[in-house]
Amino acid sequence: MADKYTDGFDNKPSNALFSTGKVMKSIVAKMEVAAADANGQTYVLARGLSLSDIVVGIRIPKGFSAITSGTDYDIGLGFIGVDGQVDAVEADVFMDGRNMSAGLATPLDVCESSTTDTIGEALATDVSTEEAKSNYVIYCTANTVGSAAVNVDFVIDIAASA
Repeated sequence: MADKYTDGFDNKPSNALFSTGKVMKSIVAKMEVAAADANGQTYVLARGLSLSDIVVGIRIPKGFSAITSGTDYDIGLGFIGVDGQVDAVEADVFMDGRNMSAGLATPLDVCESSTTDTIGEALATDVSTEEAKSNYVIYCTANTVGSAAVNVDFVIDIAASA
């Protein structure tokens, strides 16, 4: 009987195939939607990202309660400006127009971008300066925020640049 190995290993089963590849990290974030939040409210989910990072997935691991009338949520990439507010680079590169008004009973990966392109490739932006390499944030915008107080947990999986 021959041994069989999964695609995740080379011909020596104790050597992971991707042992010299990118390092995976998971960022756990909570978006706290308040009933008094106004349309256009932004919620920073992750900081310190590089254009050479790869966003593998953005998961809502436990579902969430209905955000009454919350019909248009985006997840994008930006940076924190001198005024302390999020300046958009691409407001909906990871999720566009998600209706959150019905809630979600099961886990869901909401990331709509490629899982093999770097953030820079997804935006068609060159990594040219040190600032551009590590100053980015992933944020959620509630274009139509709704009227319920709900916490939404996210897990953002990143293949980190070296």
